[in-house]
Amino acid sequence: MSMTLRDTDSGKPLAQISVERYPSRIMQWNEFITALSSKGMTQAQIAKEAGCVQSTVSDLASGKASEPRGSLALALLRVGRAHGVRTPEIIKPTPRSEAKETQ
Repeated sequence: MSMTLRDTDSGKPLAQISVERYPSRIMQWNEFITALSSKGMTQAQIAKEAGCVQSTVSDLASGKASEPRGSLALALLRVGRAHGVRTPEIIKPTPRSEAKETQ
């Protein structure tokens, strides 16, 4: 299955990405970063491949940031696919209360 991400203002397509489908798999961004880390990647390596700084990845992992901006989200999904992390059907913001529980 593929998905088209669109600009919210203009409606113009931004990117076309391929998404693996599997039943009711929903992840939060902190879980996605944890899945990348479980593949042996450090936060610095994730950041380098995604094109951001390590503190951004740390903020996503800890729940300090609940979700990345659109272009970083796409980059993180690409890094995940490259390292064998299955792309979830739905990836949603990490709620602040849940982020504190996982620390």
